[in-house]
Amino acid sequence: MEKSQIHSFDKTIASITAISACLWIGCTFVRYLISYDVFVPGTTTLRDIPQEILLNTIRLSTNLFTFCITFYSVLVLGGTVLALRLRHLFKKNGFYFMASVLLFITVPFEVYLGILDKQLFTMFPDRFSILLQAPNTAIQLFIQRFTTQSIFGILSLLNIVTGITFLLWQPLTHKD
Repeated sequence: MEKSQIHSFDKTIASITAISACLWIGCTFVRYLISYDVFVPGTTTLRDIPQEILLNTIRLSTNLFTFCITFYSVLVLGGTVLALRLRHLFKKNGFYFMASVLLFITVPFEVYLGILDKQLFTMFPDRFSILLQAPNTAIQLFIQRFTTQSIFGILSLLNIVTGITFLLWQPLTHKD
């Protein structure tokens, strides 16, 4: 077998990674749609809604966090395995290298956002209740996460979408 060929194991890992990337992107979009519904459109000001509805929206958003973090973890794990196994192709096929770099750039941002999301997640006693010990703290953390810190999540989404685009278009390919 030629060194530049990709083994079936790598194709399987790539398929799982691609599915995880698509699910992570979809889950993140749904989460943003739910979360930004509590803000006045085009602003970072909360709408005038009852606290119970706001807390329920925060609870839904934190429930989606578990799916997002799972899909993102599989994406990073699969991307790391592929980057290590296919590193011999980086010089000939630069798009593999660029997609890997874009994936690894997102990790610090997503870890930081994950810490904020985990704090929100642990404030809820269970996945269905909105009875909190400190509801105002949860609301302030939610506002911080989806206003001032939201640029990190958007940059992560753009990086992953760009990486997928590199893998589809395959630029930076060395012709023999």
